[in-house]
Amino acid sequence: GSPEAERAAREALREAIDAVAAALAGQDFLVGDRFTVADLLVAAVLGMARRLGIAELPPQIIRYLDAIEARPAKQRSDARNPPPAAAR
Repeated sequence: GSPEAERAAREALREAIDAVAAALAGQDFLVGDRFTVADLLVAAVLGMARRLGIAELPPQIIRYLDAIEARPAKQRSDARNPPPAAAR
């Protein structure tokens, strides 16, 4: 892709990260007070961004991802289906 397209993609990712950080202000999960599919999907995308190092993540997003990674179901899932080596 072109440098302009890369810049636009990084800006869009930054805006999305900022929106998630704002949504997490004062709470542990995105929707209500429990883990939902919204957390699963958002954490998958932000986790990939973290593993690839394509965006700087604010501390509250890092804590959010760490908490989701520590969930027993996530640990079992990763044990059964490890992420590709390139994604780690």
